[in-house]
Amino acid sequence: MSQEHVLLLGGTRFIGAHLVQSLREAGYEPTIFHRGKSPWPWGDPPVEILGDRKEPGELVKLASLRDWAAVVDLTAFTAPDSAHAIAAFNEHTEVFVHISTGSVYHVLQDFHNPFSEEDALLFADPLPLVEEPADSPPMAYGLGKRACEEVLFNAYEESGFPVTVIRPPIVSGPLDYTLRDYAHILRVRDGGPLLVPAPSGSFRHVAVQDLARLIVQAIDLWDASIGEAFNAGGASILTLAEYYQLLCRLLDLPAPTIVPVAHGTLMEQIGPGSQPFGYDRNAIPDIVKAQSLLDWQPRRAEEYLPEVIAYFEHDYTGKQPESYTEYREKELAFARTLQPAAA
Repeated sequence: MSQEHVLLLGGTRFIGAHLVQSLREAGYEPTIFHRGKSPWPWGDPPVEILGDRKEPGELVKLASLRDWAAVVDLTAFTAPDSAHAIAAFNEHTEVFVHISTGSVYHVLQDFHNPFSEEDALLFADPLPLVEEPADSPPMAYGLGKRACEEVLFNAYEESGFPVTVIRPPIVSGPLDYTLRDYAHILRVRDGGPLLVPAPSGSFRHVAVQDLARLIVQAIDLWDASIGEAFNAGGASILTLAEYYQLLCRLLDLPAPTIVPVAHGTLMEQIGPGSQPFGYDRNAIPDIVKAQSLLDWQPRRAEEYLPEVIAYFEHDYTGKQPESYTEYREKELAFARTLQPAAA
């Protein structure tokens, strides 16, 4: 690499904070460009440049500061976001890492599991989309990230723009502002019955520290990563019931009372916001490509979840998640109608 400076577009809240730590450990000097809405959450802050990427000329000014060893884009959500980044950083970075999402698969009907980066459904015309309004938050997010990828890979094919794409699933770890793991930790702590969708899909999440290491590997091994997309994911594949059982073991709690409920009934009686990990179909990324080309090995859930538990039970000082406070009483009341003795 010609320089050791790495620019992060966004990254003051969760993934970016862990990425800064991993970059420093690997010998890079990170700089973060952000709007100044979130203070640096821990440790020594990196070099910070305040601004808004949507303002004309802002990205061009960043590119002109130096030739960056890498640019990591954590905040591109639309095709114009990525198009402006290409225009600014082409010939000003060795590798441009776009953080995409596993949702580029989830917007599709009948995607294969485990889903690979080369799944033919990703390139179908027309796309076999799930029956959900395109402007709903999950669909808009997944379709927006797909549009970013299309623009970036077109630029790679047409002009050699040095893009690498990382597609994470749900990410767990300290500083996670979505509080999804915390909502389930609270459920197992309260000792009540735990509703799970039936049938229940399996999922593969990833630890934030492992995701950060993957991004650094993509920068270090840029000659293998440029022009490629890589799924991220942990070493464990779990159902929601298995996840609850693992939490109880890690917390030294009795085995949980699991109450299977038809997915449609669960959504009707409790609401969709009650089950952050309540998948009704499998969501399992194939991670062989990242393991083989980038020499990356993620951890199992039982290895990283203790860090998540420790953060939320000892360090986190914010509010309890709405997915717990707004729904838990409804869950317990509904469980009593199904399992009077257990509930």
